[in-house]
Amino acid sequence: MASTFKGIIMAIKECKDKMKKAGIRIYVRRGGPNYQAGLKMMRDLGQETGISIEAYGPETHMTKIVPIAMEYVKKGG
Repeated sequence: MASTFKGIIMAIKECKDKMKKAGIRIYVRRGGPNYQAGLKMMRDLGQETGISIEAYGPETHMTKIVPIAMEYVKKGG
C-alpha cells in the first residue's frame, strides 16, 4: 500500500506547481490492509503542497466519490 502511494506522491510533488495552477483537485478512495496509513500520507501531501486532496476509506463506496466531486463543480469550483 505505502509503496503505491509513494510513487503517486513523488509524481504529485514533481508536478505540484502545474497542478495548482490548473486548479486540480484529487479524490482518493482506498481500502485494504493499512489503508489508513496510505490515506494519511495523501492528506498530509495535500497540506504540504496546497493541492486539494480528499481521501476516503472503504466506508465510502467508490460510486459516491464522483458525485462528491461533481457537487464541488456545481458550486462553481
